[in-house]
Amino acid sequence: MNVIKTKVCIIGSGIAGCLCAKFLARGIDDILIVERGARVTHDWRVKTRRHEQPIPTAEHNHIVKGKFKKNIQYVYAMGGTTNLWMGHSPRFLPGDFRVRTLYGITEDWLISYEELEHYYCLAEEEMAIAGADDNKRIPRSKSYPQLPHPFSPADLLVKRCFPEGDVVSLPQARPSSAIGNRPACCGSAVCDICPVDSKYTPMNAHIPELEKNPAIRFLSETVVLSLVSNGNRHVNRATAKAKDGSEIMIEAQTFVLAANAVENAAILLRSPTIKQNPYVGKYLFDHPVLSLTAQIKEDGFPNYGYSISTAFCYSFADGPFRSGRASSLALIRNSYPVSDFVRDVAMNHGLSGRDLHNKVLREFRNQISLTFMFEDVPNPDSFVRIGRNRSSLGLPQTEIYYNKYSSYVDRAHRDIAAGVEQFFAPLGPKGIVRHDPYFAGHLLGTCKIGKPENGVVDPNLRYHPYDNVFILGGSAFPTYSAANPTLTIAALAIRLGSYLSNG
Repeated sequence: MNVIKTKVCIIGSGIAGCLCAKFLARGIDDILIVERGARVTHDWRVKTRRHEQPIPTAEHNHIVKGKFKKNIQYVYAMGGTTNLWMGHSPRFLPGDFRVRTLYGITEDWLISYEELEHYYCLAEEEMAIAGADDNKRIPRSKSYPQLPHPFSPADLLVKRCFPEGDVVSLPQARPSSAIGNRPACCGSAVCDICPVDSKYTPMNAHIPELEKNPAIRFLSETVVLSLVSNGNRHVNRATAKAKDGSEIMIEAQTFVLAANAVENAAILLRSPTIKQNPYVGKYLFDHPVLSLTAQIKEDGFPNYGYSISTAFCYSFADGPFRSGRASSLALIRNSYPVSDFVRDVAMNHGLSGRDLHNKVLREFRNQISLTFMFEDVPNPDSFVRIGRNRSSLGLPQTEIYYNKYSSYVDRAHRDIAAGVEQFFAPLGPKGIVRHDPYFAGHLLGTCKIGKPENGVVDPNLRYHPYDNVFILGGSAFPTYSAANPTLTIAALAIRLGSYLSNG
């Protein structure tokens, strides 16, 4: 058996693992980052439209069980799922950390916005976030490192419909000017795989930097099976397998789980010798999403703008209403695929041929759309557990049970849909299309911050039963925010790396 020794073992090479390692290396001289997947180049991803190499360690060994068959999306590759994200980078609102105190729902975080603000600034610098200091709801101590993308014509139309200050610049990891080897955003609106490699990913920013650091090693194409404790409050090693099935033992003084929410929980649950916190795997959650499109009397300028989206609307994001219905953050769309519009018109109106052609010509430009992302009340009945079936590497299958969003979200859907014609009144709406709800694809929860009696990790992200195990990523989130999670994941990672580097 191959034995590898290190001071700190970080499991996962996504944004959480990479940022933690960078700041950890300021005080620790021996760090090992373990990744299940392989290295894939940007050119290969653009050419194949794929994100992972088909190797045994990168096999997705989960199954979704129960009545609600939710799509579970993540990436096993160097750089992780951040290779796939869209680049939207808002901070949480200060009130998102205090929802129990302010609104009597769910629970407060054990970390405040004020404690995290410095790390938000560092995360924005590390990712070269483009944004404007125009959101008065969110206090800032520093300006964004990149200038904002200008408002699109659609943003300016929507801005006429809401109170001053509600429509603000979208913070995004698509630089407005070139930085390092990342060119400025090309505005092609194909952001899942940026065609020019402008959008931040660990592979175009931090992984090349970390590979030059003598304190950091990468071990890819290796799956961590379990953690092993020597019987006290320390985990002293991890068992792992390489893609050829050979066994590896990793001995370390500290372990940091920085994988996705499913994998972090699965590693703990696959570890028979360690103490199991009863909340591990519980409260898996994702953002429900609803899109509304209005036909308006004037030109909506579809497919204009400097990037796929350039503004958020905060009219539905915070306030006393959160005691009874969900908060939501509304994204103003700049990108409108003509093929989607043609399909919707054909299906909804039963048109084809010349009639379809004429209706598309008349109506395609006269539309405006908002995409709402909602918080929800985390549900303990949405969870991860270990099943009996095994993968080709002998890895136990991870079973996922997920429940549809709650009535808390349903009430928000109804209120927003009922008021949308009034919101768009300045634009003369001629009809509203409510698209089928879906989920954003964010994996959050399963190892939530909380006290020992109701949480998995403490405010420093330490796993309660042990002194040397820490958990990063969206899995540590105890509650939702309507905001996209990646920037907060990055801030928490920098905070933990700084904390551990100072001993």
